[in-house]
Amino acid sequence: MTTAAREIGTLVVVVLKANHLPNKRHIGKQDPYCAVTFDGQTRRTKAIKKGGQHPEWDEEIRFQLYEDDEELSQAEPTTSGTPPPLPPKSDQPSKIKGGMFMKVAAYADDAREPDLIGEGLVDLTEVITKGESDEWYTLTYKDRFAGKVYLEMTLYSNEPEPPKKKKTAILTNNGEYIGPGVFVEESSAGVTNRIVSSSMIQDHNRRQSDSYSIRPSSSLAQLDLYQAPYEQNQSERNTPFIRQQLQINFLNGIVHGFFPVISVRTY
Repeated sequence: MTTAAREIGTLVVVVLKANHLPNKRHIGKQDPYCAVTFDGQTRRTKAIKKGGQHPEWDEEIRFQLYEDDEELSQAEPTTSGTPPPLPPKSDQPSKIKGGMFMKVAAYADDAREPDLIGEGLVDLTEVITKGESDEWYTLTYKDRFAGKVYLEMTLYSNEPEPPKKKKTAILTNNGEYIGPGVFVEESSAGVTNRIVSSSMIQDHNRRQSDSYSIRPSSSLAQLDLYQAPYEQNQSERNTPFIRQQLQINFLNGIVHGFFPVISVRTY
């Protein structure tokens, strides 16, 4: 029982231009066209009237790519209990029906029979693995250089795109999630959850740290200021001298009439 081959995708080949093609006409310019062959199917561009040695086609050719399941279909079941071979890894390119090479050729159009200008092989490994390839490919005729053809190839795969990775939020030590918005978990006191910005959380943490390091005093009278011992001794030594100076100044003030004399009577 044979099953239909799985379709991998569509290969789009843009035959853009060619240069340095040998002229197959002895008189006038040739009418070149390009033919592309893959998996037994040949598709061609239009012939450029008097395109000569440097034609420009800029035409698109499409091929449907299928997975090569010939080996699996030809495999016979074994009775020895040997398990079947493992499937290829996902990072390796699937085997393409028709191979990994495509043939490209340039012809000079003629009413009787087209003349082959040159031909070459195109490796499809890059376009299969990376999805696109743009390059010049050399043509040869009887092992001689016969110009170059510029091809732009793109593979439109039927495989689904891999799922995008979700960005996970960062959990800090204090249980706060940092991201576009920050989710603050509910505390034991029953505070409701809310979304705040990261800048607000930083300010909040800074104010909490400051409250532990600076404690304002309720009254200046409760402040116990430090006074060095030498300052205490100096003030005690200067006290009698200050009293004596105050008494002398007071008596001088009475003599010169600066302070009035107050008499005190005792009963």
